Amino acid sequence: MTMLSTYERRALAAFGAVAATVLLGFVFVAGGLVAVMRDQHETLATLQGVIAQAAARRGQSEAQGAQERTAAADLSRRLFAVRTPSDFQSQLQSTLKAAADRHGIRVDVLQPVKGDRVGGLSRLLLRLEGTVPQARLAAFVAELALQEPAIFVQDLELRPLMPVLGRGGGAAAGDTVLARIELAAFSAAPGGSR
Repeated sequence: MTMLSTYERRALAAFGAVAATVLLGFVFVAGGLVAVMRDQHETLATLQGVIAQAAARRGQSEAQGAQERTAAADLSRRLFAVRTPSDFQSQLQSTLKAAADRHGIRVDVLQPVKGDRVGGLSRLLLRLEGTVPQARLAAFVAELALQEPAIFVQDLELRPLMPVLGRGGGAAAGDTVLARIELAAFSAAPGGSR
């Protein structure tokens, strides 16, 4: 039976404390992100409702036509204004990269996953993988949800970075997570395949 030295016990205790801190931070951030994702799904449902209402009201009176135009203008601000699927992909990737840069997110992968048509709109799904400071993750997701045009979080996976003892990983690694985020955006452009 091997006894641990004082240094080894302290190192193990420090590692346990850092791991507990990372876990608590992860739980806190995840709770906030779930709330933001719910809000995004409600916004998407509202957008789909506006589209359905606009289609149902076609051919009605001039006053109702003005309401449709107002609803369409509100909807168009939430859509990417592009002419082709390749322009859509390029503009979405540029928007995501700029937002990631503003929040100190190191993007390792930013690639299209799927393009299709949904409710008469083109939808593009992208996957973003990278290293994210925990303190900036919720602000990043909120910015995407609130910006015009809107970008919706479809899926989110987070894994904490664990510090490596003796390599200077320390607190910085505990403040950062590995993220895989699947995002969706919409456009009125024809097409939808990548």
